[in-house]
Amino acid sequence: MSTGSETEEAPPSPLLAIPAQPLLQTWEEEADALNLHGDHRLLFSVLRGFHEFSLDQCQTLRNEGYSSLAHLYNWRHDSIRKLLETISNRPVTRGGRHFGDRKIKELQALTWFLTDRRQRGLSPDLDLYCQNADNYIALAEMDSLVSKKESIITKPEKFKYNEWNQWEESVYLYLNSITSSCGAPLSYVIRKDLDPNVEWDSLDSQVQKIHAAPLEGYMFNLDSKQVLALLKDLCINTGAETWFRNIKCGRRAMVALQRHYDGPDERHRRIEEARAKISQTFYKHEGTFTFEKFATILQDAFAILAKYGEPVYEREKLKLLFTKSLNTHPDFRQEINICRQHYRTFEEAITYMKTVVSRLFLEAPKAKPRRNIGSVVTKEVNGVDISDLTRWYDSTEIKKLNESQAGRRVLSKIMGDKKRHQRHKDKIDKLKSNKRRRVKSVKSTTPKPHDDKSVLSEQDKRVVAAVITGMNKSMNNSTAANTAGSMSGRVIRTNRNSVSADSVVTYDHLGNPL
Repeated sequence: MSTGSETEEAPPSPLLAIPAQPLLQTWEEEADALNLHGDHRLLFSVLRGFHEFSLDQCQTLRNEGYSSLAHLYNWRHDSIRKLLETISNRPVTRGGRHFGDRKIKELQALTWFLTDRRQRGLSPDLDLYCQNADNYIALAEMDSLVSKKESIITKPEKFKYNEWNQWEESVYLYLNSITSSCGAPLSYVIRKDLDPNVEWDSLDSQVQKIHAAPLEGYMFNLDSKQVLALLKDLCINTGAETWFRNIKCGRRAMVALQRHYDGPDERHRRIEEARAKISQTFYKHEGTFTFEKFATILQDAFAILAKYGEPVYEREKLKLLFTKSLNTHPDFRQEINICRQHYRTFEEAITYMKTVVSRLFLEAPKAKPRRNIGSVVTKEVNGVDISDLTRWYDSTEIKKLNESQAGRRVLSKIMGDKKRHQRHKDKIDKLKSNKRRRVKSVKSTTPKPHDDKSVLSEQDKRVVAAVITGMNKSMNNSTAANTAGSMSGRVIRTNRNSVSADSVVTYDHLGNPL
């Protein structure tokens, strides 16, 4: 009979109870048994081999149609959690399988990584994913939260010819804040070509998405219509509307605007304007022209020159900054020398000099405006003098102003002047008031009948009536005699109501028969 020490074996160590075969080989054998190849095998390797999904969980995903890396592209973050939580709530007899919160987040991270790499035009580097899996879980959550927030960038203003560069930039920024149907920023529809010397890996992830999105297909057509609607809204009732009126594609519409407003003539004009601004801009006194305005004008001019292929290099920018800063304050001159010695870029020098100006000129006195009579220049548009917009413009001048866009803008200012309309109304009211006063004065000066001394008395009226009656009687007698002599004995028949020659008709003083 063996002893207790011989019959009772010591419990095995937990480490010795685990099979020595590594997990990697386990998933490979299972993949071979399932006959998985290509993307199907790669997905199984990450889920089963790296994230340690159970075989039943992997099989459940395969039953739902997610068996390959390509099946995970563009799978929405919220849809993943909704599907897996639904599967977890099913009974096992109906194909249910439990997925914990961690497994859901791991699948979300893998999906986000694959979709992001594809939108950026990069290959799905699974080794990179496995090295930073926890980081991609956080990025997937963060990207989901950001996509739910509405854009805080306001809609661009209406198109203005003199602000083409600023307007074009505002359109790009606004479209950058909107996610398109393909996942890239909506500005991909109107993207410009990249510099051929730029390396793709050096670009920002957002820029990669913009230039990797396809410019054809169903999704592009949807995004293009959205961009076209925006451009029409911003350019309606402006001169820019003419250049893409019959175009039905948002990208082609923007290209038409760029071809016109960035054409050779416009390009040359803007370059000359930028150079003129640089040559005519100086900083002399904080009260009349602030250093902030001075730096902004220079920066805008440099940006325009860089856009049209004539950039100003940093050394030349610094030289212009120092030579055009003509403020005679002794401390300011000293700071200019210090800035010249310590800073090598325009932006660094501007930042430093802004600090200096804010310290030296805390309350800069404002210069009093002076009236310079010699600076008054007569302005004309279409041959119409517009130096005084408050004067009266006749119909001929208004017709001339309507012949051009510049004239119509001036005309809108004239017609939109409320004070002008009030002055015109006051003038009409004054004319009406003067007319009423004249009519009233005429009525008041008309003599009344009883004041007229030329009115006949009763005795005078009887004398006048007698004279009229006598004259009338003599005229009747002479007429009757002439008629009797000329009738040669003919019998004259008179009406019953006719008055005979012997009857006497009397008249009043006005000649009316009584």
